[in-house]
Amino acid sequence: MVNNFNDVNELKTYSVAEAADLMRISKDKVYEFLRAGKLPHLKMGTTRIRYTAIINFLDSIESTTFWESEVAC
Repeated sequence: MVNNFNDVNELKTYSVAEAADLMRISKDKVYEFLRAGKLPHLKMGTTRIRYTAIINFLDSIESTTFWESEVAC
């Protein structure tokens, strides 16, 4: 069998709670991103989020003003 994945993390999926812990945000916020279509996910009995989807999501918001509007100083 040929493995086309560069990293085993590309295969890893997280529950909503695990993804929230990983990103240090609330589960409600993760669900908000899922409903808005900002964070791709899989439905496999439960909602699962690929590691690569989390990384791509974080990369996409890192270069925007997304967090600036969310942060209270």
